[in-house]
Amino acid sequence: MTDIQIVTDHLIALDSPDHLWPHGTKNDNNTNVKFIAEIEERFRKKISFLDLGCAGGQLAIDMHSRGHTSVGLEGSDYCVKNKRLNWVNYYQKVLFTCDISKCFRIMSDNHLLRFDCITAWEVLEHIHPERLATFLDNVGKHLKFNGIFLGSVCSRSDVVNGHELHLAVFSENHWKKKILGKYFITYDYPLRNSVRNSGNQLFCARKV
Repeated sequence: MTDIQIVTDHLIALDSPDHLWPHGTKNDNNTNVKFIAEIEERFRKKISFLDLGCAGGQLAIDMHSRGHTSVGLEGSDYCVKNKRLNWVNYYQKVLFTCDISKCFRIMSDNHLLRFDCITAWEVLEHIHPERLATFLDNVGKHLKFNGIFLGSVCSRSDVVNGHELHLAVFSENHWKKKILGKYFITYDYPLRNSVRNSGNQLFCARKV
């Protein structure tokens, strides 16, 4: 197993609504074996994989179980404290806590670990607009030049028990052209399968 360290001053996203009032971090544990198979077919090798906002961590664990170098980052320590799901066996091995809206580095053998594939499923809308630039800089820093950044964004508000969980609510066009497009070249989503969709906008991005 690759020895991985998360270098950050912000191990928990203390002001994130999903940490203050756990919902997605508490309930979500999504994966999709068909998506994983498509990724493996696309790269035709063992890859390095990063899932941002991984919640229960199943996608990252499934990639790890198939022999890939896999990391899942989650802003809340809800699953750690409550000993839930994959965090019981994989905390600080494959799954780590980290505020992904603030600067961090993923290190292995004293080198920055860069990834062939980074995913963020229904994550970007949970980040305050003023921190999206830092989040996307983190993605770019950890993405290989021939790597892909895949995920989905929601353009709707999400109020749960009186708390707004979506801090960044923009149109699909704004997400692609004004936000993702400032840091990456965006493409039509290239796969048949995704991990989370729920009618939201799927995206694919590469380094400029």
